[in-house]
Amino acid sequence: MSRNPFRYFKTSPEIVQLAVMMYVRFPLSLRNVEDLLHERGIDVCHESVRKWVDRFGPMFAGKIRVRRASYMRQITQWQWHLDEVFVKINGETHYLWRAVDHEGEVLESYVTKTRDKSAALRFLRKAMKRYGAPRTVVTDRLRSYGAAMKEIGNIDRQEVGRHLNNRAENSHLPFRRRERAMSRFRRMSNLQKFASTHASFHNHFNLEISATPDTNIGSAVAKDLGLPTRETLERVIRTVAYVRNICANHGRLWNRRLVKRIPKLKRFGDDLSVEKIGEQAQPENYIYNVLVVLCRMLLRQSPDTSFPARVAALITARPGHQQLALGFPANWESPPVWTDVND
Repeated sequence: MSRNPFRYFKTSPEIVQLAVMMYVRFPLSLRNVEDLLHERGIDVCHESVRKWVDRFGPMFAGKIRVRRASYMRQITQWQWHLDEVFVKINGETHYLWRAVDHEGEVLESYVTKTRDKSAALRFLRKAMKRYGAPRTVVTDRLRSYGAAMKEIGNIDRQEVGRHLNNRAENSHLPFRRRERAMSRFRRMSNLQKFASTHASFHNHFNLEISATPDTNIGSAVAKDLGLPTRETLERVIRTVAYVRNICANHGRLWNRRLVKRIPKLKRFGDDLSVEKIGEQAQPENYIYNVLVVLCRMLLRQSPDTSFPARVAALITARPGHQQLALGFPANWESPPVWTDVND
């Protein structure tokens, strides 16, 4: 029988959890949390809040991490984004490494004194031990990533490009705001503890992520659209939403590789255009595959829809080099999704 961690505390566990959540989740100082609790009729000293965060923060974060990691191991790790950021501790530069997946989930936070191959290797092994190996790893141009991945044996999965790693770089912003409110860190161990705790709380409140067990409704909708699982449906929706945002902001789809990919779908295998990533064949991240999946889902719901025919007519009217720039293969009219329309 496990001991009650609150057995010597007069304050209720609900108040302790509320205070820890407020301090870790939002850029508030200890005295700000004290004032907010006082407004709710809870008389707590700011020093008590500090001790609660130090003692119970890792415990709450650990429970969140275990629950989410057990789910994350059951699904395919599609794409990771790796990045490091400078953090000053007593005037000395340290490095906070972060691994973020394609949905914004902060997978791992690791603090080191250097950012060489050895540090990158320890960071990668720690993340892969907990979550498994991803299919694609997006990094910046730091050579340490390439050297570490070469030693691990997955250098062929690395992607480096301008703006590709914005997902990881943006993940630093909430931590930076929290860091300024705390007036920096004084010890490396404190930075590591708080970075891990903050990442778990951030994941818990991240509305982009749906890390919950499969539901009957989601599975039913996916099946109705001709997709195998709810997870696949969610990835398709995110990819389509990403393309929609590009169009809404007058972005360019011509000759553009999308950040998000359509997941690999066996039942659409004859329609999708694939490319080799290492030893695996994955759908190309061009607009062509997005259109194929949209056409298939629409045909599933409404067999008499004219959307595929209209798309085919638009593409046929364009020169061959423009078709290739949109990701359309040379024999794009041969796959069933287009031949069924023509018939």
